[in-house]
Amino acid sequence: MTPSRHQKAASPLRDDVSALADSLVPLYEKKLHLIELLRGNTAALRSYMLSDDQGSFDDVCAKDEAITLEADGIDTDIAKLKDELSRITGLTPDDAFKRAVSPSSQGKKIAALRKQIDSVLAQTMKDRSEIIQELEKRSGALKQSETELEAM
Repeated sequence: MTPSRHQKAASPLRDDVSALADSLVPLYEKKLHLIELLRGNTAALRSYMLSDDQGSFDDVCAKDEAITLEADGIDTDIAKLKDELSRITGLTPDDAFKRAVSPSSQGKKIAALRKQIDSVLAQTMKDRSEIIQELEKRSGALKQSETELEAM
């Protein structure tokens, strides 16, 4: 009698699957660090916007672009690990990830990191949206002033 897939999942994780699951922790820690850098830069962006320091504003935007590219690279690395877990386990990447991290020693840590990342990212996006709205408002005011000057 061959064991069913469900029975295999209940057994302890293979060492390679456990190692892959554990290797996700530093990736999520690095991603959280990068998202927190973006969050910190949001205050600088707001300050430079209010003081009309376009050069410094542009510098922070360039730094944010580099940070975002690095975070995207981490997302790619995480996806590759999930695909490897999927290949090993025969499950979909998401199911393989869930099964691999839930019993792992790092499962709770990964869940906490993902929750922190989501929270910091949501707040950062909200704050950045407010900055964009202010910039659009200022742009509209400049266009109106330009139209008034042309009418003179």
